[in-house]
Amino acid sequence: GESARQRERFVSALYSFTRNLMAAGNEEELLSSAAREIAAAFECEVMILLPDETGRLKERAKMGEHLIFDERKLGVATWVLRHGQEAGHGTETLSSATLFYLPLMTKEVTIGVLGVGLGKAEQLLLPEQKRLLEAFTNILALALARGTNSRQER
Repeated sequence: GESARQRERFVSALYSFTRNLMAAGNEEELLSSAAREIAAAFECEVMILLPDETGRLKERAKMGEHLIFDERKLGVATWVLRHGQEAGHGTETLSSATLFYLPLMTKEVTIGVLGVGLGKAEQLLLPEQKRLLEAFTNILALALARGTNSRQER
């Protein structure tokens, strides 16, 4: 029934997301491809933030021309980076934020932050959308870590 169809959609979405990320030639391509895919899949604005050498989060990719990475967003995103937990819109933590922020995690380490904006303040992700988005962030984190490792070996 419906749940089987949902699972099928879930799996095929994950598959195409993974395939597109694997096709990326470098980190820039990987990030912009991920931002595009996530924006399309969830009809949302997307911001991918990674720490620079000093550990300060920088915007590395985004979808959504109205999305501006300001001090407030930096504040919430930095909290997410430090704690490895979701925060912002629709959560119990820093819930006045306009975006929903997810940690990009590999094992126990948070290597970046994904910010997602649904446009309307009252709009929230459905539970299954949230699960899919969390799965996407896991795949993105793994792909990023994999790229970092292969760059370090070269």
